Amino acid sequence: MNEPSANATADGQAHERTSMYFTPAAEGAMLWEQIEFLLGHVSPNCTADCPDCRRLEGARRYLLQPFE
Repeated sequence: MNEPSANATADGQAHERTSMYFTPAAEGAMLWEQIEFLLGHVSPNCTADCPDCRRLEGARRYLLQPFE
C-alpha cells in the first residue's frame, strides 16, 4: 500500500502546501494600530494603575515632546 503524499488530504486529493510563516506588518502600520487601540481604550471606568492608560500617557508625552 502506498503512503499518502505530504500534500494529500484525507480524500486523496493533492493540495499545495501553504507556508507556516507570516510576513511582518510594516512598522508604521503597527504603531498606528497600537495608538488607535490605546485611544479607543480610554474610559472613565479605568483605574489609576491601568497599564493601557499608562502606555497611552507615555506615548502622548513622547509624541508631543517636540511641541513643548
